[in-house]
Amino acid sequence: MSALRALSRLFGFLTRCVAAAGLFAAAGVSHAVPSDAQIDLKVLIIASQQAGSTPELAAAQSILDRVGIPYTIYSYDTNNPTLPPLETGDHALYQAIILPVSDYRYMNPFAGGALAQTLARYQFKYNVRLASFYTWPSDNACLQYVNYQDTTATPLSSLLTTAGQTIFPYLNAGTSATNPLTISGAWTYLASPASPLPTGTTVTPFLQATVSGTTYSLGATCLFSNTAPLAGDSTSREIMALTFDNSQYLTHSITLSYGIANWLTRGLFLGARHVYLSPQVDDVGIPDEIFPYAQSDSTALWYNATTGATTSTNPPGQCPLGSPAGSTNPATGTTACEYRIIGSDFSNIVNWQSNVNKTTPNAAAFQMTIAFNGAGFGTAYGGEGAYPTTGTDSLTTQVAALQGAFAWISHTYDHQLLDPPYTTTAAQVTNEMQRNLNVANRFRFKSFVKSVMVTPGVTGLYNATTLGALQAFGLTVLVSDSSLPTPPVGTSGCPTNNNGVAWPLPAFNAGKYNCVNTNIFEVPRYATGLFYNVSQPSEWVAEYNYFYGANGIDPTRFGYDLTYSQVLSEVASQLLVYMITYDNRPLMFHQSNLRAYSGTSTLLSDLFNTLFTQYNLYYRSLPIESESLSSIGTLAQQRMIYDSSNVVATLTPGKSIVVSGSRTDGQSVVVPVTGVAYGTSTESYGAQNISYITLLPSTAYTTQITPAPAWQ
Repeated sequence: MSALRALSRLFGFLTRCVAAAGLFAAAGVSHAVPSDAQIDLKVLIIASQQAGSTPELAAAQSILDRVGIPYTIYSYDTNNPTLPPLETGDHALYQAIILPVSDYRYMNPFAGGALAQTLARYQFKYNVRLASFYTWPSDNACLQYVNYQDTTATPLSSLLTTAGQTIFPYLNAGTSATNPLTISGAWTYLASPASPLPTGTTVTPFLQATVSGTTYSLGATCLFSNTAPLAGDSTSREIMALTFDNSQYLTHSITLSYGIANWLTRGLFLGARHVYLSPQVDDVGIPDEIFPYAQSDSTALWYNATTGATTSTNPPGQCPLGSPAGSTNPATGTTACEYRIIGSDFSNIVNWQSNVNKTTPNAAAFQMTIAFNGAGFGTAYGGEGAYPTTGTDSLTTQVAALQGAFAWISHTYDHQLLDPPYTTTAAQVTNEMQRNLNVANRFRFKSFVKSVMVTPGVTGLYNATTLGALQAFGLTVLVSDSSLPTPPVGTSGCPTNNNGVAWPLPAFNAGKYNCVNTNIFEVPRYATGLFYNVSQPSEWVAEYNYFYGANGIDPTRFGYDLTYSQVLSEVASQLLVYMITYDNRPLMFHQSNLRAYSGTSTLLSDLFNTLFTQYNLYYRSLPIESESLSSIGTLAQQRMIYDSSNVVATLTPGKSIVVSGSRTDGQSVVVPVTGVAYGTSTESYGAQNISYITLLPSTAYTTQITPAPAWQ
């Protein structure tokens, strides 16, 4: 918001009356609702039609979507504001209210008129909280504007107060001057409690910043008292005001958003949150090319990936490295243009993961999944024994000894692409899968699931022959590449590709059924900035700058060449966003990233060590969960069904919660409910109880949770 608008709104504030009115007097702490009250566990968002899809609205929707909290958006005409129905009798239709951008006509019953008074009455009657994601201070009658700061130009360090640490107990950022919560990229109003305050009003700042020696409020809750209570009313009502802008893409918005939603709903809501980190390491068993060289799948000739030119060796198309060029190292079975991890690399990464589990906060359950190609192992375990062609393969030996450290999934036997011209028959697909399954059985992998896999190069996903063979083999879940447009144009039975532009990902933490073979379920997987063809810092930095450096393909991203530490920080920051937005989708890496390039250091461990440090600066007491592909597939399918089942929950405070859904296909509906411990499927995460209630067609998709928490 511009300074001009700020001055305009300041003038409006000075012209408003803030005298206390008949609804309010001395603040109380008692909360009650009518004895027969019912409250739907659903959030009402009141947003301006004229403003459209604002960043603040997107921020509010984003956290509710991520967690799975039901909500309704009521769009009002700014020139003729109205309210939707809020209740029927003593049945409240919403448990909480959000204003993406403040509007005094809804928030300030002292000066806003009938709408604000109606909302205040609703809050008093049902003990409903209200929050504004971007607040002009005087819109709520408890704060006043003092100054502003454009944090795009000058980021603002903020600290949580004692009250703030209660509202946001999971935040580490903002708990000390050495680790502040930084407000950045957002116009920010510096506020203080209004003077005078309405009689009996209590202002409790939860986020503050000190500018030029003066401490200001950036976020506060306000408790207004009820001077004309009706039977069963609460003696007070509460609002939350954030005086800095918010967007679903700003880090301060992401980190605060769960606490806001949890405060609004009093910690009782449909949905759940977890922090996930599920890396999948492809190609274990076989070599990967090393930048800048690559080998053609169709001709097997080597070429320079930065120019596309076939290497000028004699004969052309050989690896230009090695002595002589193109030679294969008999000790490894690979050329100098590729890298396949050896036994010491594998044992090193096992030790690193174990150390992470023991010493890194919140990472005790962190585990990698290995997508393996069995052809690369020794003949005793069903491989082809090519690495090396004679003698013992140290990788095979170490995998046999240490395989229990990881989860394992198939990546086909020898990485054969599953589309024509490489694969044309179902028999070829079955052969690839069966031979790799034989290797898994020879190794006796402790954590291996036959029904899930990563296809080589994410191929075969829209090939009916391939999919039919995979289904016949027992495959039910495949990964799809979140960065590629799918399905291709003209795929029979599938939606038309959007002119080559990638379709958006499925709904949050959901997947999709394959449009060629609906028996196959796709889980989107994120590609990462740690490329498949790098094994040492110099290689990674060279390729990263090839794409994003001063003279790279996209030089506008940074405008300069990055160092190794800068690459680590940048890529880790991208992965951090997935974690702190509770995204359970897996991440793609490759075996070349596991090379112990110096002592025990690897590119993957360097990246994750950086990521863990970043994560623990922001969050605390939220354990990281690493899910197998099979579990992610189950979670994604459950989320799809939940999202499409019109689930409704109605609370009778202190008595029961009735949960119901609506389906016609007979599928059961798993409903996460945070704030209760009920039934046989419960957990505690982040110091909150979560229950998983299964709605069955035999009970008309309805169940009752008893007893229910009090609404206070």
